[in-house]
This record gives sequence, structure tokens and C-alpha cells, in this order.
Amino acid sequence: MIKLDRKHKNSLLVLFFTAMFILIALTPLVPGNEIETRLMVNCVGFDVDNESGMISVAAETISGGENEFIHGSGKAFSDALLNLNERYGRKIELGHCGLIVLGKDVTTPQATAILINILSDGMINTGCSVVSADVTASEFMQSAVLLTKSTGGGVSDYVSYADAYESVTIPSVLEIMQALSSKSGAAVMPIVGFDEKPSENVKGGGSGGGAGDSTEQSASQNDSASKVTEIKPSVTARVFGKESYELSEEDSRGLIWITSRTKGGLADAEMDFDGKHFILSSVVEDKKEGIKAEFSDKPVITFSIEARLKFTQRYELLDKVEKGYSIEEVLDNVNVAYEKRITEDIKRVADSAIKDDFLGLRTRLYRADPKKYREWSGDLAEAEYRFDIKVRVT
Repeated sequence: MIKLDRKHKNSLLVLFFTAMFILIALTPLVPGNEIETRLMVNCVGFDVDNESGMISVAAETISGGENEFIHGSGKAFSDALLNLNERYGRKIELGHCGLIVLGKDVTTPQATAILINILSDGMINTGCSVVSADVTASEFMQSAVLLTKSTGGGVSDYVSYADAYESVTIPSVLEIMQALSSKSGAAVMPIVGFDEKPSENVKGGGSGGGAGDSTEQSASQNDSASKVTEIKPSVTARVFGKESYELSEEDSRGLIWITSRTKGGLADAEMDFDGKHFILSSVVEDKKEGIKAEFSDKPVITFSIEARLKFTQRYELLDKVEKGYSIEEVLDNVNVAYEKRITEDIKRVADSAIKDDFLGLRTRLYRADPKKYREWSGDLAEAEYRFDIKVRVT
């Protein structure tokens, strides 16, 4: 028997482990047929029939590189998912879902029940975004499939873009549930919708795969082969409180300033200067917001904003500089105009939140002084609102 020295033993061990790792890498950890039996969902939506109580599930799935529309229904949440699985012969997989959509008629108790089911079953990531639709969730998903065909990306990609670059805060499912279960007991989310845009270059959708019915093409895809879909910018929001209802565009504007992550987008204001009326437009470059709640003789809520804006209409004010006004004097007037506009917008949305506290003011007051909170009537109409608004336009 040949005795190997240490050098040869080490060489053999290296070769052995190299071969073992190569074999492991070539061996699939999950059988390929298991992946083929799953419906990988990019976006899921829910509707509830208020008469029958039936829950409808609609989703945008990825199948063979193409996004498709699928749906199911049932008397309970689990029944609806089971019906969807049976309809297409595959099991729905929500682990990669990036967006939950609630239909326009979903009520607060229904939304709460749906989201609790999703979270308690661990079916979806707690950071998954939530929005409300301006139509039913089923109609929303059918349009979302058309959007994919015209832009190459799903609606969840748009939501990620809007949350990062537009003046829209997209809450997560966990944030919504925390708001609904807090002292405030209300939540707010943006409303997203679609428009149809004529196009001659979009072809009808492909076919799906799977057992029996496998995948289903959106009716809009078949009936609107010459149409593509584009997203309408979100300018309104839906409140889930004692009731669910839509805020007007005017009442929603204040949310831009007092909710987090809303950096970017355009901000406008009106200004009268030297006998002329101006409609100002600027890009929000940076913003810091804060809401301070405390008890004095009565509840006091202080809204603070520090914003830096980039003015986009310098040429319209150049004639004022030529008439002898300094740049600093002109921009000071612009700053004052924006501070006035922001104060008005925040006051309006704060007044709207008296009915359903979707701004979380009661929660902040409770955290500030639990004892005085218990002694307080809970009526936000008694609160004093203060505003500390600072704007710098460049």
C-alpha cells in the first residue's frame, strides 16, 4: 500500500470537494415540475359583492415571460383562492407579489378582513404595497395586463417608481394594518387608475398554459387589440375609516406635504406681484415633514415643513428683475406664495381628517400623554392647529 504524503492528501481532498460542489450545483433544489404548477403573481386585487358577500380575486401573473389575467371567487377568502387554483390547475404563489389592489367598493371591514387573512397566513411580504382602484379590482387587473404589453413592465413597477420619484406615498400592507388598529383607526391610500390610448402597434395577447383552463386572457386584450393602457397619475386618495370614501383632489393635495417619502413631483402656487398674477410651478427637490402632537389647555397639533423647490419658470419673472427688482426680492415673494399654498393645503386635509383620523393625530396624542388622552373627549374639532412652514425656492 502506497502511503500518501500530506501534499497528495490535500490535493485529493480538493478534487473530491470540487467534484461534490459541481454535482450539487447541477442538481436542482426544487423540481422543475413544482415551479410549473405555481401561478407566480405580480399583482393581486380583491372585490367583495356587498349583497352576496362573495369575494373575488383577480391577479396579474407571469407565465412564460408574458403577464396574464386570472381570477377566482368564493364565499370566504380561502375559498376564493382555492377556486382560483382549481380554475387554472395551478397553485397561486404570492411570495413575489409586489402590489395589492382593493376595488373601489371594498368597505373598511372587508379591507381589514382581507389584509388580516393575507398577513396571518404569511402568504405575502409585509412590505407589499397597497393601493385602491378607481374601478373594480378585476377591471384594474385587465388593464394592468395591457399596460405590461405597452411598457414592458407591470403595474407594480409603476408603484415603485411613483413612491420614489412622484409626490405619492404608497403604503405597505403592514402600515395599513397598523393604522387601522391604532388609536386613530383609519388609513389612507392613493387611488390608481388607467386610461386607454389608441395604438396601431399592439398585437393581441398570446396563449396561456396549464391544466384545463390554464390561463385566461383579459377580455380587454381580445376586444381592444388596437389599444394600449397608460396609468393616470394618482391625484386622489381613498380613506378607510368608519366608512370608505374618496377624498377630492383638492383635499388630497395636503398629503403630498405631510406624508413620508413624497419627494419629487411638481408643486404649484399662485402669486400676485407688481400688479400681475402668476401661476408658479416648481419641482420638489427635498422635503422634511413633521407632525408634533401635545396637550396644553387643549390638544395642539403642529405641522412643520421644510422644503427646497427648484423653480421652473424663471424666464417669466425676468422682466421684474429688469424693472429694478432684485432676484432675492422676487424669490422671497415666491417663497411666501408657496408657504401660503402649503399651509392652506395642510389645513384643508387636516379638517378632512376630523371625521376619520387618517393622519394618525389621535395616535400621536396618545403617545404624547396617555393620561390626558384618556381624559380628553377624542374630538379633533377641539384641537388647535399650528403651522411651521419654511420654503426655499432656487
